[in-house]
Amino acid sequence: MDDKVITLSQFADKAVLLVFWSIEDVVSIGILPYCDEILYNKYHRRDLEVIGIQIDMEEEEKEKTFSFIKANQIKIPIAQATRQLIKEYGNINTTPIMILIDQNGFIKEIYEKFNYEIIAQMEDNLLSLLKPLPPPPGVATLTDPELLRVKKITEIKCARCHYLDRVLLRTKTHEEWKRTVLRMREKQTDWISEGEAQEITNYLSQFYSRSQ
Repeated sequence: MDDKVITLSQFADKAVLLVFWSIEDVVSIGILPYCDEILYNKYHRRDLEVIGIQIDMEEEEKEKTFSFIKANQIKIPIAQATRQLIKEYGNINTTPIMILIDQNGFIKEIYEKFNYEIIAQMEDNLLSLLKPLPPPPGVATLTDPELLRVKKITEIKCARCHYLDRVLLRTKTHEEWKRTVLRMREKQTDWISEGEAQEITNYLSQFYSRSQ
């Protein structure tokens, strides 16, 4: 939006999320702050770049866009789409559309509808691409037999339905982990006992937690 050119080659070896949006679309103006405040803040240090692409062409819409960016303190780069760019990405004429591009420049996912499940799936797909975090110091140096036992249970039980890194690359509060493990148990009560659910929750809260 400041007349500079943004190219994907600027972000070599990084995952890139392109967010096509319109200042005239109510869903777009809700998605953009989420991508800026949540996704970018959480994952930029792990080599995620987020680029908002405004598809509106009229000068009045551009002025509204500048006001929106300023009022919402949007930090991610916002590009003004050209007709050629819109054509190259499939003649985009609805918004929002998000395109996830991997570190090699290949399109991995295209998201055109948005609800809680899709947003969660998108974040999972992001996690599978991003640079992994080192294990928490406490986990890396575990020697206590009881904690090692619970660590093994956690890895076995969680890996049945998910890639393990999709679980262990997250940080949640104790209550969030409790709800997550409860959902896992409700799906397969014969796989995770009530006692194991409590142990897993406590383990994840101890080593993969964040404050309220």
